[in-house]
Amino acid sequence: MDCEDQHQSSQNSNCDDLKSKQEQFLQNVESKAVKIGENRDILYVQNIFTILQHADLPFKLTEKEDIIKDIYEGGFKVWECTIDLLSYLHKNNFDFQGKTVMDLGCGHGLLGIYAMQQGAKQVLFQDYNYEVLSIAVRLNIILNKVPNVQERLIYLSGEWNNLENKIAQQINEVGFLENKIVQYENQFDILMLSEVIYNQANYEKVTNLIYKLMKPNGICLLANKLYYFGVGGSMPEFKQYLQTNHSGKLQLESLEIVNNKKGNKREIVVVRKL
Repeated sequence: MDCEDQHQSSQNSNCDDLKSKQEQFLQNVESKAVKIGENRDILYVQNIFTILQHADLPFKLTEKEDIIKDIYEGGFKVWECTIDLLSYLHKNNFDFQGKTVMDLGCGHGLLGIYAMQQGAKQVLFQDYNYEVLSIAVRLNIILNKVPNVQERLIYLSGEWNNLENKIAQQINEVGFLENKIVQYENQFDILMLSEVIYNQANYEKVTNLIYKLMKPNGICLLANKLYYFGVGGSMPEFKQYLQTNHSGKLQLESLEIVNNKKGNKREIVVVRKL
């Protein structure tokens, strides 16, 4: 497969370098199977931080760092609410067949990968860092043997504030030229977000993206901890924010409370347009 020139300075590797690094990563990958239902697992790269030691990241990162302000947003970590939502989707036999899907703030991309496995027409993986997409998501797609990838795969990185503009320009940062998607819809049937309301500053950004990028009859699934101690965000507060500021446009419904009796409860909700 050929590669196209990338849009950011961190994406300047040529095609041969990209292939060589991917092969090197795969030789050293240790995968972990996450059980999301009876006889159903999903795989991810367990030793991602070991892999990253050979990845020439444009920033310094240790496994202890969840977030580096304005640099890194935690995409190399698999967050527990992602597993909650995967289990919910599988348990309820959620229908992705023929749907357009966005995995917003995707991290390892497990939600979007599951959607592809279940027959989604196209999946847009978005993360703050391109390296999360080109390393973690790409390796996880390979581990999970997702079929017909090039015809269905879209990558977008960067700030949420610029996401709508990138979609309008039909940008796709996937490093494959052959069969690369060059046209996709501006709105999606299904949006999925995990652990994105940890910061109160994200409430407005998340809400605006949901409203602008979700089709009129679409749905948005969010999975979050009830409380994010030390950083200010919480599900009760986010619900109140929606009720106060968007009661005429968006409606939120609780789907499931996850309580493992070991700490902070977690919740899965669905948001629809009115």
